[in-house]
Amino acid sequence: MQVASIPKSTYEYQVNAIHKMEEKLKELYAVMNEIFTNSNQTYGYRRMQIELKNRGYFFNRKKVRKLM
Repeated sequence: MQVASIPKSTYEYQVNAIHKMEEKLKELYAVMNEIFTNSNQTYGYRRMQIELKNRGYFFNRKKVRKLM
């Protein structure tokens, strides 16, 4: 970590945080795909966000729109 001049623990924390977020987004994308398919491809981002909230996924509307 001499190059970045940051502690090793800080670097590892950031790397792990990125991987956790990527895993969450992959899971969210799979759930969104399932919801979209089951709705006969008629759900927009508003209904999608409501359905995600009902299933326990709380994401900003901007994130939902971006993934759609």
